[in-house]
Amino acid sequence: MPSFQVAIASPDFGELVVPFDSQIELGRQMRGESPPLSVVEGTIRRVIVAPLGRKSVSRRHFELAPESLTSVEIRNVSEKRSLEIAGFGKLRSGEVHSCEVPIRIEVDNLGFEVTERSLFDWNDDQVEVRALNHMTLTPSAFADPFSRPISRSIEGDEGLLGSKQLIEWLSIAMGVLQSAATSPDFLTQSARAVVEIVDLDRAAALTFDGDGWQVAAMYEREPLGESWGPSQTMLRKLRQERRTLRQMPVRTLANASLVGIEAVVVAPILSHHGRIIGALYGERRQTGSSSGQPQISEVEAMLVEVLACGVAAGVARVEKERAAMQAQVQFEQFFTPELARNLQSNPRLLEGRNADVSILFCDVRGFSRISERLGSERTMSWISDLMGELSLPVLESNGVLVDYIGDELMAMWGAPDDQPNHAMLACQAAVAMVRNIPKMDARWRDAVGEELRLGIGICSGAAHVGNTGTTKKFKYGPLGNTVNVASRIQGATKFFNVRCLVHEDTAHALDDRFATRRVATVRLLNIRTPVGLYQVVPADSDLSWIAHRPCFDDAMQAFEAADFATAIKAMDAFLTDVPDDGPGRLLKQRIQAAAIANKDALFDPIWELPGK
Repeated sequence: MPSFQVAIASPDFGELVVPFDSQIELGRQMRGESPPLSVVEGTIRRVIVAPLGRKSVSRRHFELAPESLTSVEIRNVSEKRSLEIAGFGKLRSGEVHSCEVPIRIEVDNLGFEVTERSLFDWNDDQVEVRALNHMTLTPSAFADPFSRPISRSIEGDEGLLGSKQLIEWLSIAMGVLQSAATSPDFLTQSARAVVEIVDLDRAAALTFDGDGWQVAAMYEREPLGESWGPSQTMLRKLRQERRTLRQMPVRTLANASLVGIEAVVVAPILSHHGRIIGALYGERRQTGSSSGQPQISEVEAMLVEVLACGVAAGVARVEKERAAMQAQVQFEQFFTPELARNLQSNPRLLEGRNADVSILFCDVRGFSRISERLGSERTMSWISDLMGELSLPVLESNGVLVDYIGDELMAMWGAPDDQPNHAMLACQAAVAMVRNIPKMDARWRDAVGEELRLGIGICSGAAHVGNTGTTKKFKYGPLGNTVNVASRIQGATKFFNVRCLVHEDTAHALDDRFATRRVATVRLLNIRTPVGLYQVVPADSDLSWIAHRPCFDDAMQAFEAADFATAIKAMDAFLTDVPDDGPGRLLKQRIQAAAIANKDALFDPIWELPGK
């Protein structure tokens, strides 16, 4: 069972240290209870931290409970009051937060420090251990090295340190610090430096994962030919003190793990948040080549601590590089490599914001029918290959791959980087997808048994963009009506029997590299505002409707003006030249239906789509 203690500092009532290995409650004095600082034993141990009349502290303010060997759960049980956790911020009423110890908490003018409690009784008659007077600095504390006062003299237990020896030691230390910044073997270098500087027999760089210690690197002056493990007594004391320790020469030792040891020095390796993640450990054996040397001095212990700080910086560098690599791999799943590098250096681009974007949905038609025919394994290979091919035009046009939704791909332009020509880029990707159909079809036609068909819908407009996933699973993308409309436009392609339709705002943003025609104004399912839909193809396409578009436009204009006779005449002329045109045949059906149904009723040229 993990054991902790909370030190309470009150400007009015002094200090109190309360150990706990199960849930405890802290709060204001109730009627009939002892005054602060006192402990009330019961089903839950209760600590009185403020007097009866101090209303700024709740009677039941917060609870502490061990969660793991190194962490404590803090629960704010106050109905109205918050509390402040250092490095986290306010914990409001009813909220729960888990923290690695040590933890600093403030309530009103009261201070609470939660630390690990020693898991053993330390006996100074058996082992004399001295700690450096200062706390070990975290890597982040070196961001401003000139913010701390500079000592003008270096003096240890046995007087001033010789300048020649100091220069030699600092040279070794600087070499380790340099390796921590550049070399993958900085842990071994640091262990060797401890041996050389303090004249020890063995040193090791240890890591701590919350459950136990592991040897990451070790260096011996000469092989000692024995199985070895560091002193658990010293390591437990290190976790309790959280500062560099040195064990002085005491010949009679009761602790088994210290038998045969003449001297030990151990310095904590801290994370940026001050959590112990390892230790730099060195020892002199009673039978080693360094036996009989003077005790480890304060200055030597300080130099070992400097090395430990260098190791901490090296660990931080490795973690930062690993995180950067993971972020780049993650980013390049969705973004172009160039944009991934940009996001890595400026992650604020991923913060949620409103942006003007173009959203593209591309759907593979007949997926359910084909997957039943192929079986699950072949379907996975087929759809994976298609999505890979369809993704390339998105990345080549500097778009963002937002998501794969079964047989559908979703992409975006206009964020996280601003792209004023996002509509053009989205349509370029759509055109490239269509041009890739023959290549994909050739690979899979025999297995699939039918022609590959796509439906692509694009809408340009405002959206809120950011991480639409969770803290556990990242997914950068848009939210808003523009997304919904784009999805519905993709679905509308099957009614018009075309591969690509775009919103009118998208069509109006294109230049003469594209040929467009308005095929209808429609009401999309669950979208209140009518939308003008345009077919988009490259301007150099050999499609027949491009040459005969004026006739199509005349028919559309006459139809919307309820001049059905003129509309039918124009549409018959158009279909004579383009008989298989999907939008033309649909428009003729609508003209004929309107001419019959609306002779005695008001005519609405806006088409209510029959489905998604």
